[in-house]
Amino acid sequence: MAGIQRASLLLVVLMMGSTTSAGSRDRLGISVSPVIGIEPAFVKVQVTIEADANNRRLEVAAESPDYRRSSEISLDGSRAPRVNIFEFPALPAGTYEVTSTLTDQRGDGISASKFLIVAQSAVPSRR
Repeated sequence: MAGIQRASLLLVVLMMGSTTSAGSRDRLGISVSPVIGIEPAFVKVQVTIEADANNRRLEVAAESPDYRRSSEISLDGSRAPRVNIFEFPALPAGTYEVTSTLTDQRGDGISASKFLIVAQSAVPSRR
């Protein structure tokens, strides 16, 4: 039993890491709060971008095997805000990959991701 608990904990720790595409580390940053929540979870995603005249679009998606929600904004090149906040209210239980994608004027994009776990509530909801 202890081995299963240790393996589960290791899986959670590994999933809390982040991934970025090549060359994006300095141009695109993402933070997710909370990284572990209880459904229905209110999740805030902060995306930081480097000012660049070619920046045109920023998308953030929260995706699990059973659910997907996304939001997208247009950017005005180097005049776009460097910090952008996206909110995802009432996310249901699941393990999510939260990905931000910054797209330039040619349509090329870079991405950064974090993982999020939303646990089922122990208290049944009233309906």
